[in-house]
Amino acid sequence: MNGDFFTITQVSQITGFCEEHLRLLTRNGKLKSVKPNGGRIFVSKKDLTEFMGRKSR
Repeated sequence: MNGDFFTITQVSQITGFCEEHLRLLTRNGKLKSVKPNGGRIFVSKKDLTEFMGRKSR
């Protein structure tokens, strides 16, 4: 994937949330993600920015 997407591990480092909690948020639809071909979960930079904006409220 290109530089506009982050892995769950990278999102964990950025947000401070543990990876397990982030996976739960993606399953519940609170954090938008893509999972191409059933592989690893990726979060776009745009979706991460929106999530961080909601988190800070």
